[in-house]
Amino acid sequence: SLVKSLDGFPKKVSDKVNYSNGEKGHYSSAFLDFYCYDGAGHTMVFIELENSIYGREKNANKHDRYSVNVGMMFEAHELNRFVSELKKMLKNIEGKAELVGIRPYTQNIHLS
Repeated sequence: SLVKSLDGFPKKVSDKVNYSNGEKGHYSSAFLDFYCYDGAGHTMVFIELENSIYGREKNANKHDRYSVNVGMMFEAHELNRFVSELKKMLKNIEGKAELVGIRPYTQNIHLS
């Protein structure tokens, strides 16, 4: 499961977690790829979502396909919090889990 795969991720910089649900080009699909984007172990997720809406009016065979691709960097402690929220959702069969990313270059800001 996604939760088990992400628990303690990453253990080494070569670790990757790939999750998919649905089939691309058919109704809806989701693909998530978690990986380290540098040798220091900084983490990122690439998300690909797709949804097809089939017309119900004049042209029943017409469908519109919508998709989004997003890459998001996040801190390791944020992933731990996200996994904890996912575990609570699985236990309670309700709730929400939110993975909060970091803004680019925030790691480069030094105050003196």
